[in-house]
Amino acid sequence: MQIPQIRIESTPGKLGLTILQPQVSMEQRSADLHIEQPEAILTIDKKAATLTIDQTEARAYEGMKTRERFIDDYVRKGRQEWLKGIARRVQEADQLGAIQNKGKPIQAIAKRNSEGPQKEFGLGWIPPANSVKINYDPGYVKTNVETRDPIIEVNQNKPIIDYTPGKVITELVQYPSLEIHFENLKSNGVNYQQSN
Repeated sequence: MQIPQIRIESTPGKLGLTILQPQVSMEQRSADLHIEQPEAILTIDKKAATLTIDQTEARAYEGMKTRERFIDDYVRKGRQEWLKGIARRVQEADQLGAIQNKGKPIQAIAKRNSEGPQKEFGLGWIPPANSVKINYDPGYVKTNVETRDPIIEVNQNKPIIDYTPGKVITELVQYPSLEIHFENLKSNGVNYQQSN
């Protein structure tokens, strides 16, 4: 006796996956930097020191005088001597006018006029104190520094990014199949009956 059989053979479907990894490439260029430092401005204002030594009086004391100084001194000295002469003559006239007073005015006048002035001893080559005038002006130095700020220019460079997205590729490597085999069965419309 043959037993009716239904045989089913199935083949599963197989998927194949191909994965492509994403790729990222980044490049960062350095920033462009320009720095310029202008020079500071330095201003110096100065007045030189001066030393003035005036030896006019000391030289005049030693006899080294200017022409104008010689003339002035001789005029002054002549005037003084002239006034002394007038005073001496007036005094002698007064003495002679009083001759009746039983004096000896003529002898006294003759003796006084015959004697010169009393000599004085001194070191003539030493000038008197403060005859050399010294004047000193120290001058000055003024400095002015004007600083100048640096000029800085920065240009930022954006990063260069190259991105390739990843992929997943799917493919059907093996198609599914289903096979049904009937054995020892006969089809009779909707009903099946067993074959002998």
